[in-house]
Amino acid sequence: MKNDPRLLEPPARKYSETFICKSTTSLMNCWPGFPTRSGSLVRAGLLQRYLLLKCLVMFLCLVLFSPVHSANQKTVCIVKSKTIAPFETAITGIISVFSKKHKAIIIKELDLQKDDVLADIATLKPDIVLTIGSTATEEIITKVHNIPVIFSMVLDPKPDLFQHEKITGVTLDIPIIYYFEKMRHIIPNRKRVGVIYNPKENQDYILKAKPIAAAAGFTLVPYPVYSTEDIPEIEKLGIDILWLIADKMVCQTPILKQILLKCIRSKKAVIGLAPSYTKAGALFSLSSDYEDIGRQTAELALRVLHGESPQAIPASIPRTIRMHLNVVVAEGLGITIPDHILKSADGIFGQ
Repeated sequence: MKNDPRLLEPPARKYSETFICKSTTSLMNCWPGFPTRSGSLVRAGLLQRYLLLKCLVMFLCLVLFSPVHSANQKTVCIVKSKTIAPFETAITGIISVFSKKHKAIIIKELDLQKDDVLADIATLKPDIVLTIGSTATEEIITKVHNIPVIFSMVLDPKPDLFQHEKITGVTLDIPIIYYFEKMRHIIPNRKRVGVIYNPKENQDYILKAKPIAAAAGFTLVPYPVYSTEDIPEIEKLGIDILWLIADKMVCQTPILKQILLKCIRSKKAVIGLAPSYTKAGALFSLSSDYEDIGRQTAELALRVLHGESPQAIPASIPRTIRMHLNVVVAEGLGITIPDHILKSADGIFGQ
């Protein structure tokens, strides 16, 4: 509720009259509510105290309510590749950490698709830049120098990314072994795992995955495709499980719908990338917690702001991995999911 202005200042008419009073006595007589006993020196002292108190109050208001300017104040630019829900969730996590652990931070959010990011960074001269997504990360590290960069939400970053002295961050990568450990516990009797992928995008990833799958007791069967027309007929594949990886060619919505439908019909278990995959027909999925990735990113940024070198801080993988199960799909495949797996799930579809 707003304060009544009449309680803060004398009425306008009376206030203006104080400027034409001829003496201390008449000034006191003109001021509303002021003691008016004539002939007393006490009145002059009271007037001085009144004016002094008023000045003191005004000074305190200026000190308490003016913007804080501190030697510890830092400026942080957050540059996102575009505005999508996962990136916004990560930014929420970033801001939550800054608001709790470092009050004197100015945060400026920039969108690579909408803002003149390089010009804004040149103007703001931030102490650190946080990049959200691969596109923003590549843009900033190639064109912004001498400012530490903390990347976030980057899937399978290229090795040359880590050659920069002033960069570290948090990837989106879930360790490959996690998938095969879950397969071993949930579907131990199925051993042939197929994966459809574009070699131009994921050849190195598949080469890394093969020995990991073998060590876990599985045979990884790769199906390289160079166009959507190369995608094989799912029903004819000699596999028990189809492992979906992050591949731009394969993970198009119309293609995914067909793959999931054909896997269900041919009794092949699908391992997905996100809860939406599980809801649509995958047996289970592993996914990152985007908000917690944001918190991890902010924690790395604070270390750099407190004096650590980014080069001395290893890049991190997500520390929180979510698992979602579909019990209806499991039943259709004749799979009984162990109770301890059900209890450990972050979400279950079909209950």
